Amino acid sequence: MGDVDGYSTIAFSPKQVFERVSQVCWDQNVTDMGGRQWTEVVITPADAIATIDGELHLAHTGPGTIGVDDTGSLHAPETFGIKLAGPYDGLSIWQSGGLADNDPYYAHADAEGLASVAVRRQHCITDLGNGLVEVRIDQGASEYVREVPGFFPTDARVIFEDHNYTPTKDQPSDITFTWHWDNVVVTQ
Repeated sequence: MGDVDGYSTIAFSPKQVFERVSQVCWDQNVTDMGGRQWTEVVITPADAIATIDGELHLAHTGPGTIGVDDTGSLHAPETFGIKLAGPYDGLSIWQSGGLADNDPYYAHADAEGLASVAVRRQHCITDLGNGLVEVRIDQGASEYVREVPGFFPTDARVIFEDHNYTPTKDQPSDITFTWHWDNVVVTQ
């Protein structure tokens, strides 16, 4: 996945449908890979995942839309997602099929993480149970913390996604294409 001409995406998800997700944590590199590569984590009702030829279609063009070829359709209102796009688009938080919050500057505080594919940072999104979701990202010497309105759906799937849109088009040819996810924990 990576050096492609056009748009490509790959996704993975635990097979389990979670009755009630309260927190999702994972470690991930936050390497600066340009504005044409990003990752997403989507928590969506299991029965709202699109199917193509009878197969589940986990990949999305963004937490706010259902599928790569159907960008006009929105997820169920219960869908929650975050898009991590480094210092270019920053952190986008989606709720109810629409953008709830965007912070283009969250990644700038982690110079060590931006420069290395080996450094992993813990990311956690937590449904606080009071109509707010907390996003917490380790930045080495500091921590990014933000609360936004939202909630996680019940009977949900947790989907991790890697997106590439012709990544070398506006970046040097020595750009790396690898995202690393480790230590994924879904708490009910």
